[in-house]
Amino acid sequence: MYRYVSGLNVGTRLLTANYFNVKDPKSFLSKKGLCSSSFSEAREKLSWEVFPYLLSKISFKPITWKTHRVRSIDGTKITLPRTKEILAKFPIQKSHFGIAHYPKAVLVAASEISSGQITQTRLGNKYLSENETLKEMLPQFKAGDISLLDRGFRGRNLWLKFNEEKQFFVARYKSTGQGIMKEFNPSRRDQTHEIIEKESGRKMSIRIIKGNLSKSGKRIYLITNLLDTKKYKKKELFDLYLKRQVVEESFKQIKKQLSFKLEYRAKKINSFLQEVYAAILAQALTSYLKFKVTTIKKKVISFVGAAYSLEKYFFELLFQNNNGAIIENIIEVILQHYHYRQPGRSYPRFSRQAPKKWISEKRRRKSSENSDLAT
Repeated sequence: MYRYVSGLNVGTRLLTANYFNVKDPKSFLSKKGLCSSSFSEAREKLSWEVFPYLLSKISFKPITWKTHRVRSIDGTKITLPRTKEILAKFPIQKSHFGIAHYPKAVLVAASEISSGQITQTRLGNKYLSENETLKEMLPQFKAGDISLLDRGFRGRNLWLKFNEEKQFFVARYKSTGQGIMKEFNPSRRDQTHEIIEKESGRKMSIRIIKGNLSKSGKRIYLITNLLDTKKYKKKELFDLYLKRQVVEESFKQIKKQLSFKLEYRAKKINSFLQEVYAAILAQALTSYLKFKVTTIKKKVISFVGAAYSLEKYFFELLFQNNNGAIIENIIEVILQHYHYRQPGRSYPRFSRQAPKKWISEKRRRKSSENSDLAT
């Protein structure tokens, strides 16, 4: 949380002043504060596993879709500082561009589509498989939950694992004619096929839905184990899958809006993992706060604005039992600075003015000149 304020000393002292309700914060900040070396030595005594534990203890009731809890799951890469200790744990990955200078970590996360908060994560090096990681995360979910997956999550073993856990998935599938797409009938937009695992002989039914063309001109296909065509209609599943972008927004919030960039202060594994999971914890709390104000109070609030408002009550929200009253206090602070959402408007205002005649005339002359040159 000290990252919200520029400068390590100012950030830590400002949080301390807010937490203990110092009457004169300016004089408190003017005093000599904690040096960065003392801070680094002190936090080495704290294990990074504290932050995933706190993340698991955040329990907010999510909004369901047709009685199902829906999550968006995806993976991303995080650039790490180049030190001997980190290189031993996270070796550098080779690519067709050559050998990179900085190592990278692979982060697989699950986000709630209603609030956008990250609830489960896995972090590993270049050898981490997203499919295998998702299989390990599935037992943490409950039966009946739905996962929205990108095209990188695919394969019979993964789909059968969802079937064993009595969970559902909606994923985009490649339309290259590989695997199960060979059995797809192009004349039908919604059809069901049976897949069999050769090694164990396990079977399950898969539903393939044919959609419209994407912006790149390729046909969009969804694959799912929600087989009831009356309860789960084609258009509803496509509308639901569009919300998969929530997890991409969560990664953006962690990397950019929470200032989790290449300028690390941590050079050791334990300290670096503390920063990773502290940013994830801050994202989860801030996203829920933003969702609460936007949906209940009907006011527009940015993610960064919610983060700054959360800073004052961060410690109370984590370590006190009466979370409901603390959240109400945070909301009251936010309501002093943000405006109401316009009734009935769920999209930003944009201009509907007619195009200027001189612009269209200029484009027409330019196209005619190009055609004359071509001939």
